[in-house]
Amino acid sequence: MRIALAIYASIFLLLYLYGLLLRVRSIKSDLASHGPRKTYGDLTLVLASGLMFVACYGYVVQRPILHPWFWAAFFVVSVGSLLWSGRFISSLQSEHGTRAGLVAYLVNTVLVLPIDLAVFLYAFRSAQVWQQA
Repeated sequence: MRIALAIYASIFLLLYLYGLLLRVRSIKSDLASHGPRKTYGDLTLVLASGLMFVACYGYVVQRPILHPWFWAAFFVVSVGSLLWSGRFISSLQSEHGTRAGLVAYLVNTVLVLPIDLAVFLYAFRSAQVWQQA
């Protein structure tokens, strides 16, 4: 399971990095159209979501990174963000139509679920990893 998770996370990391590159390249136009608060706030959220890969790889290689309470809090926030994403869906629906928002939400959820599971296992079910620390 860990090998499959590592392969999946690596492919997903490449997709994430590509999206991050596009977001960084569009900062200038985003600043002009949305302002600095929204632009840098969104960029901060994107960078913070990248922490899921750190936890995933920590779980795969069974090495302690940071503290288990950090990953527990990160997991709670990550799952909570799925509930908050209604705002994201409504903005996509207003720009691209009703189906686009729902499809984007479902695709995002399906892509992130294995990584969220790894974060959960790393934070709550990896006592042997945290005993080494």
